[in-house]
Amino acid sequence: MESYVNAKVIPSWEIGPNAFVITLPKIELKHQETTKSNDMDLDLWMAQHESFTRKELEEFIGKSKSFIRVFINSQIALNRIEQIGHGPATKYRVIAKE
Repeated sequence: MESYVNAKVIPSWEIGPNAFVITLPKIELKHQETTKSNDMDLDLWMAQHESFTRKELEEFIGKSKSFIRVFINSQIALNRIEQIGHGPATKYRVIAKE
């Protein structure tokens, strides 16, 4: 309940003859926006890594596997990186800026 101390909506519960139901309100969390400093850190990291794996990028950014997949796909679409291989041995190569 301490998570809802300052919330506008609090959880509710109902007790029935055979069960009880707890309804938790949905709390919207603000999505952390990517800042320019984070972008510069990532640009520097990518400049220092000619090629990298998804796992290496995941460890650097500190986000989930699914977030990294979406991010990598967006970078491929922007022609910033290219995929090398498939499956567990997949690597990504940074495309040099001209």
